[in-house]
Amino acid sequence: MRAVDSAGILFICGDRCLLAHSTNSKWTGSWMPPKGHVEFGESIEQAAIREVEEEIGWQIKSVFLKDSFDVKYIDSKGKLYKLVRIFVVRIENEDPNKNGPMLKQVGTLQMEEVDRIQWFTKTEIKTKALSRYVEGITTAMK
Repeated sequence: MRAVDSAGILFICGDRCLLAHSTNSKWTGSWMPPKGHVEFGESIEQAAIREVEEEIGWQIKSVFLKDSFDVKYIDSKGKLYKLVRIFVVRIENEDPNKNGPMLKQVGTLQMEEVDRIQWFTKTEIKTKALSRYVEGITTAMK
């Protein structure tokens, strides 16, 4: 099995989840959880936490990273070329600062990577999210 290349976090609040839009991408079919590359010597959890803080300015403690799903990037020949681990975190409020010790906002969007974050329903995800993420996201939202 391939090692995990990237990690991120899917935040779920009630019947909606938070997705990030990659800068300069089309507005439909390109949204995904904030995520990024696992650096040398870094755990998958550390990478997810760091990337979320860098990209959207939200800080979370590793103790809350329990559930996860993997997203496979497969080329036209059927070869796996990237494996992404997405941790699923359920929060009480869409405002990070109203989630007690679990989550707080410590920065802003990293505009070179992410130009917008938005909350989506399960129905909206089917047209807005990057297709390889749809199944994992909608399953996590059950």
